[in-house]
Amino acid sequence: MGIAVDTSGSVYLADRGNNAVRKITPDGAVTTVGGVAGKVGIGLGALPSSLSHPTAVTVTAKGLIVSSENALLLVPE
Repeated sequence: MGIAVDTSGSVYLADRGNNAVRKITPDGAVTTVGGVAGKVGIGLGALPSSLSHPTAVTVTAKGLIVSSENALLLVPE
């Protein structure tokens, strides 16, 4: 599971087992910001059900969330 933190303190998790990227805010709110939990996808970007086993996540200086997908060897941006 990849982990990244943005400038506001939110934590992003590459949730490989659920094919999603999760965001946890400093106050504890959890949302899915990429993919659809439990569904494997084959597309680019954070479209519904488009992530396939994300393994890493990072947040750029501009706040863009980037994840890599192990199953498809893609790095959507």
